[in-house]
Amino acid sequence: MRNFDVLVYIGRFAPFTDAHGENIREALKQAKKVAVIIGSANKARDTRDPFTAKERAQMITAAFPQEVAEGRIQFVYQNDYPYMSNMWLQTIQSAVSTIANTPFTPDPVKIGLIGHSKDSSSFYLKMFPTWESVNTPNFKGINATDAREAFFSAEGAILSTILPAGVCEWLKQWRVDNEVTYEIIRKELADEKRKKERYAELHDDPVFQTVDSVVTQSGHVLLTKRRAFPGKGLMALPGGFLKVKEGMTCRESAISILKDKTNIKLNERTLDRCIRSVRQFDDPYRSRRGRTITTAYHIELQDDVELVKVSSGRNTEYSQWVPFAELDPTQMFEDHYHIIQAMIQNTAI
Repeated sequence: MRNFDVLVYIGRFAPFTDAHGENIREALKQAKKVAVIIGSANKARDTRDPFTAKERAQMITAAFPQEVAEGRIQFVYQNDYPYMSNMWLQTIQSAVSTIANTPFTPDPVKIGLIGHSKDSSSFYLKMFPTWESVNTPNFKGINATDAREAFFSAEGAILSTILPAGVCEWLKQWRVDNEVTYEIIRKELADEKRKKERYAELHDDPVFQTVDSVVTQSGHVLLTKRRAFPGKGLMALPGGFLKVKEGMTCRESAISILKDKTNIKLNERTLDRCIRSVRQFDDPYRSRRGRTITTAYHIELQDDVELVKVSSGRNTEYSQWVPFAELDPTQMFEDHYHIIQAMIQNTAI
């Protein structure tokens, strides 16, 4: 019996598994429409999110072609807002309201939220108090992390046991069409695994401290292009690991690394005087290198008709000033796009 007008299903679906499919089947039994919120949209590919939101929608369509064609399953491509949770909530509420707008009955529209609470990443199941919660069991212990690692390794044969048949076929074709991307993700996954094994030998649960500089001038922000994994070829804030051996503070490390990576033509004292705000960013999933907490410094330079000169530096292909309006989250490393937005808008924590 369909008790709901709309059931909302939020996930990353990277890739779409039989467990996801079971949740959608249950949602279709209980609701007239299912709003599938595909998270982590509009961002650069990485080992956690190797597929675009549109590609993940294609996977789901491959598993439920008729229901998508009939409009019973509708997709919402949802951006991450790791440091602006209210914005995340607002955009989902707005999208679901649009989907639920069709007057199924004269009665008020009934919206619910369906999902399995597996760990801290399922926090969203408690963030919509006006939507009735439909909690589903863990289906055969299947999870997308194992499926993703199997797909980008030599264990791809196991996919047929944990993914819908249509998704398996879709992934085979995706690998053919995206051979270069597949190899990049595969290498990054292998590199991550090696580093995590090495770190584990030193500490059971290592936490890394980094620093980043958000340098702005005349409506531009200073970025570098990464030369090495992780994030090779992506644009990033000039930053790096805290200079512990050199005995530097976070503030000193940020300025030192900024100079190293961009060769910015200002001295340390001037840069220090231009620091306008400081903020810590500690989203648990912000870095694929492990739990990494960064301290960011907003360095605001005086507006001028000429931008301060910069050039390529250590571990960077080049440095450049990018207008705020031309920032592209799909070409940005980790959460650096969100750090910039939070710092230049002075968003409250």
